[in-house]
Amino acid sequence: MKTAYHILNGDALLHQFPDSVEGTRLVCRECLVEGPVRESSLSQFFEERKTYLNEHYGKEVQLEYKKEVAALFYQILKLPDSAEINLWFEDDLFCQVNLWFCLFLLQKKEHQGALFLVHPPQHTPYAFGKVSRSELEHCYKQRLPLEDLTSWAFLWEAFQKSDFDRLKTVAAGLQDSFPFVPGAVAYHIERFPSEGIGRPKEELKQILEELNTKEFDLIFHVFCKREAHYGFGNLYVKRLYKELLTDLRS
Repeated sequence: MKTAYHILNGDALLHQFPDSVEGTRLVCRECLVEGPVRESSLSQFFEERKTYLNEHYGKEVQLEYKKEVAALFYQILKLPDSAEINLWFEDDLFCQVNLWFCLFLLQKKEHQGALFLVHPPQHTPYAFGKVSRSELEHCYKQRLPLEDLTSWAFLWEAFQKSDFDRLKTVAAGLQDSFPFVPGAVAYHIERFPSEGIGRPKEELKQILEELNTKEFDLIFHVFCKREAHYGFGNLYVKRLYKELLTDLRS
């Protein structure tokens, strides 16, 4: 029997992972949707990532980057070529970008074993956290085969270069089998318009005006409901919110 591995999108999923699904569990703890992603070598890449995350979130997130974050990606490169790998990622932009990077690495190592994408059911595409263990078992049974990694690797490379036209073209090619990919790409592009402050900040501004409050927790709660397709965590949204307040004061 071939060894099975499960690459999970975070520690929350690890804690609720069903015992009935056998295999080694590996956790992805990165947030590649923000920060530097342009370095060419992996060692440079992770050094840039560590510096960025420590600088912006080091006080709130106590993680040893090399051991608890980067190690997962080096493990991916060392997985047995014949191993079955299941990637448990949601449909939101945050998860999708991490998924693209994982698949880029698997394509780089020319992985020969079976690959599958496991994602949440239709009624909660952005949150494994709302799915019971029995539903997770069902998600696993409904997993999607990943047979050609070339397009996924192209997605990551286009994301690295902020090549929006290339992102849209590659996503369109994946749409029939993975209809959530073009949506994630579109939401990403809306973050960086040619004019204005981008969709996330525009939404925060609108919520701020509607609620007539600067209380971040309330604003974040509404933002998550309206913009769940981004999958942004509270620390990143708080950064965007502070930048927005600074912009509004200037």
